[in-house]
Amino acid sequence: MRAEVPEYRVVHAGIHIDAVTSTAVIESQPIGPRWLPDFVAEHIGERLELTQAVDELEALAGRHEDSEQFLKLGLPMSADIAAYMNPQIGNPFQQIQAP
Repeated sequence: MRAEVPEYRVVHAGIHIDAVTSTAVIESQPIGPRWLPDFVAEHIGERLELTQAVDELEALAGRHEDSEQFLKLGLPMSADIAAYMNPQIGNPFQQIQAP
């Protein structure tokens, strides 16, 4: 049984994709969970529970403290998700690199 995570350890974490087309490189394009395949969307949301130890979270935050970029965390099995989604697009000149 999993312990309840206190609300102060829950953050909004938007889902973004990186992709390429024949004419553009797309980085951190926001998407909603409904853009993901059904078998993924039913397990993924934009709510991230921070269950790591405080020292791990501090170390993670410290690596991005002076950065102007968001901290990027990958979805579990993101390469497999992209491999599934790419043929669904139907455009050989467009590839999702990472959801």
